[in-house]
Amino acid sequence: MKLRGFSSMLSCLRNGWKSRSRAGINVDSLVQAWDSAGRRCTSLDGTKACDNRRGFVMALSVVNGDLPRQHAPVDWAAVQFAQFEHDEKYHREISRLSMQDRLRHMALHFAKYAGRLHEGPSDEVIKRTAVDSLIIAVSCANILNRNVSNIAELEAGQGEGFEQFARTLTVAAGKMAGACERIDHLEDFPFRSAISEQVEVILVAAFRFISGLQLDPIDEMASRLSGVKAKSIFHGRL
Repeated sequence: MKLRGFSSMLSCLRNGWKSRSRAGINVDSLVQAWDSAGRRCTSLDGTKACDNRRGFVMALSVVNGDLPRQHAPVDWAAVQFAQFEHDEKYHREISRLSMQDRLRHMALHFAKYAGRLHEGPSDEVIKRTAVDSLIIAVSCANILNRNVSNIAELEAGQGEGFEQFARTLTVAAGKMAGACERIDHLEDFPFRSAISEQVEVILVAAFRFISGLQLDPIDEMASRLSGVKAKSIFHGRL
């Protein structure tokens, strides 16, 4: 039977599955997941980009925990430009630095986040650190003039667990710091490619980890940045 909408899907569930416990599914949770899945499948112009069957499968997978929550394709060009505007308006003391100094500053951010993950952080701190890592990685991509949409790994793979994410961030932060340190010595070393590689590693790891928490990475970025903006005395005027 082809499901033609939310009401018919819900009727099918309630009439066909007399016992929720036997089916192993909470219908109320499924309704919420269905609604969320439908919204996340909306294209930029507001039209539905997925059919009812796909939304139904997405809702089931979310409730059952079989698969990470699926999201609409990310408009990375828009994300990068929004990050660029944010950095120019709210972090002028960093955006006015030389490229080398800006990258060195970002490496310090990653080192700070890596250390935080090894201090027995709470779930909220872990989530915030992952979001911060994603934000800084996107900012680094802008500094390096790197088109994030070309990173194929962002559209593939499963969510990373905490231990894997913490290790990936720690190792990548160390390698990026090493590359920045070699710039000061003018060593015969491919600084740009080495730094770009580690930025990509962190960006993918953070994106996958946040997705694995069944959160929308882009929504989490926007929420986090809005809190930073609110601290400025010029918030609402810039």
